[in-house]
Amino acid sequence: MSLATSRSVLITGCSEGGIGYALAKEYRSRGLKVFATARRLQSIESLESLGIDILELDVTKPESISAAKDKIGSLNSGKLDILVNNAGIVHHLPFTDLEMSAVRDLYETNVFGVMAVTQAFVPLLIASGHGKIINIGSIVAVMSTPWGSIYNSSKAALHSWANSLRIELKPFNIDVVTIVTGAVKSRLMSNNETTLPESSLYSSMRDLFQERRTKDTDEATPTDTYARDVVSKTLKSRPSAYIWSGKFSSLIWLLSTFGSTTVFDSMMFKRFGLDIFTRRWRSSKHT
Repeated sequence: MSLATSRSVLITGCSEGGIGYALAKEYRSRGLKVFATARRLQSIESLESLGIDILELDVTKPESISAAKDKIGSLNSGKLDILVNNAGIVHHLPFTDLEMSAVRDLYETNVFGVMAVTQAFVPLLIASGHGKIINIGSIVAVMSTPWGSIYNSSKAALHSWANSLRIELKPFNIDVVTIVTGAVKSRLMSNNETTLPESSLYSSMRDLFQERRTKDTDEATPTDTYARDVVSKTLKSRPSAYIWSGKFSSLIWLLSTFGSTTVFDSMMFKRFGLDIFTRRWRSSKHT
């Protein structure tokens, strides 16, 4: 029996077509015992045929987290080797158009939900002898992109939290790894179809908003390619604290390391059509 065969991994947010789904299949192909979770079991039923255990888990509900912990503990001798915090939602609108209730909902899933799941499963990770917490972060945590201020800030919070957690859990032989995810083909954006409201400050650029918000979709890394890269790197005995993976991640690493905020701002301003909008808006003020 290989070392990988004896290891186990829990992945949140595994709905079909997304990153979590691809990661579940890839970890399973490497011989790990996989616990794939989602808010709705129907969205992950197809994973069962691959020998993957599926569980219902809503990261925003304490009772759901507790039930998943108890179930996995009983099925896996009170241990868990790897926790992958992948569950997340996105709201892609100008900040001035967002309802604050939607902002709070996003943080409940992307930040507080991750924290709650991690806190619950740390005892099982300690029991494994060498646990790993893999947080699916994003390049938007280190770059400035319009329309995604709330999602971006939630990922920045995740990165910062993980930095402290990595030091705190080191005595317990738990590695904390942040995956800085670039553009990857998934249903995250397609599940967030939206248009600018009539009252938006940016209503005159509705055409540009729709065109540019998904501009990188065709260039994005396929989920299975991304999953192979992430799984290979996270299964190392001592993985890096930060793993950059997915389309544009290498470029963003380079720019964030050696570039400047001004460079980012200028790139994103033009990429998302705000230069065109600026000319339209200023012209309208003089007519």
